[in-house]
Amino acid sequence: MKNKLLGQADALARAGMISSMGAAVYSGFAGGKLARMVHPWAGLAVVAFSLWHHRIKARQTRAGKKRLQQT
Repeated sequence: MKNKLLGQADALARAGMISSMGAAVYSGFAGGKLARMVHPWAGLAVVAFSLWHHRIKARQTRAGKKRLQQT
């Protein structure tokens, strides 16, 4: 059950990284006041989703190593 939840969280983190990276790229190329306001927040979202994804992968790896040690 826990692996399934980690898998879903991993997929959500990847989707968040992709969408926030797209927003950062688009707002970097687009001109206008709104794009200048959105760009730093999109960059921050990329960093936040990347950290979340890293923590999820670390948990999955740690859980996998524990299972290998038990066998």
